[in-house]
Amino acid sequence: MPANTPKPIIARLNRDIVAALNAPEVKKRLRDLSVDAQSSSPEQAADLLRSEIKRWGEVMSRAKIAQQ
Repeated sequence: MPANTPKPIIARLNRDIVAALNAPEVKKRLRDLSVDAQSSSPEQAADLLRSEIKRWGEVMSRAKIAQQ
């Protein structure tokens, strides 16, 4: 999502994504693909993204992989 996206748009997208993930046909398709999709709040998603960037940045540093 682009930086500075208005909070009402983020909230609506989150509601729509959560609704889609809870739709029976989507749940079945994801299960058939062995995907364990979990919904979260926008804040939880941002926290996860920050922690993953930090985690994999450290892995890249230790492995001497250049950032692109």
